[in-house]
Formats: sequence, structure tokens, C-alpha cells
Amino acid sequence: MKRGDRYDGCILIAAGVSGLPDRNVKFISARNLSVALAIYTGAIWFMGVFRWMLFGSIFFFVSCLVLAAILSLSCLLIAGFREVERTENVQLGTGRLLLSWGVYSAVQIMLLIFNMLPIHVRNLPLQLLSIGNIAALLLFLAFLFITRTKYLEFCTRRKYMNKTDCP
Repeated sequence: MKRGDRYDGCILIAAGVSGLPDRNVKFISARNLSVALAIYTGAIWFMGVFRWMLFGSIFFFVSCLVLAAILSLSCLLIAGFREVERTENVQLGTGRLLLSWGVYSAVQIMLLIFNMLPIHVRNLPLQLLSIGNIAALLLFLAFLFITRTKYLEFCTRRKYMNKTDCP
């Protein structure tokens, strides 16, 4: 299978989620899913070493599963932050994070659909969608970073005020 390298960040996501002070169920689920995706990435790397590839419908099926897992992973992270917002009455900026996730998800799904079209039909739309994908991903990552930073600041303030460990 080609393009397995696009999921290499799963190990970093697992480490980042593990470093969050909260033991929120959604954060734990996100960590477990990111570990599973990291194992998948390792398997793709291993297949690449031996030049094994998946083609056709198997490749498409695996691509759909991985896309669903990645979108679920990011949705779990957002849900975890939203839960903290609701229970602790604090603003972490999850509204715009969720909106950027929706745009990113839509572009990812359109890329998957356009990849099924014949090459002469899909070239220009795929190029435009690829640019949109980069923009949507950067926007999502920026909002995720801002939300995470606000969350860590909230946890630090809460700990400083001699309250129990973060939510």
C-alpha cells in the first residue's frame, strides 16, 4: 500500500494524549486508537520494506477504515475537550475546533471519493482538493494546539489553586 506515511503522526498523538493531566474516558479512547493507528503505520512501513502493496478494492477498503479511524480519533479528542468545557464551565475554544474538524473531514472524504474516478477526470479536482486539504489540516491543527494550550493552562491554574488534580 502506498501513502502509509501520511499516518506517521499517530505515535506523536498517542504521546500527546498520554501527557494530558485528565484521565477523561474520551482521551483514553483516543490514546488507544492512536496506538492502534501507530501499529498500522508500522505494518505499512514493514510492507514497504519488502515492497508488498495492496491494490484495488482491498486498498480502497483499508483506506476507508483508516480514514474513519483518524476522523474518529480527532472527534474523540474534541469530545474530551468539550466534556471538560461543560463540566468545568471553562472556554477552551472547541466550537471553532469542531467547525475546522468538519471542514477537514469533508475534504478528506471528497479526496477519497475523487480518487475512485478515472485519472483524466480527477487530476484537477484532486490538485485543488489537495491544496484545500493542506489548508484545512493546518487550520485544524492550529485550533487543536490553541485548545490544548488553554486546557493545560486551566489544569495548571486549578492545581495552583490547591484543588484536586485536573478534572
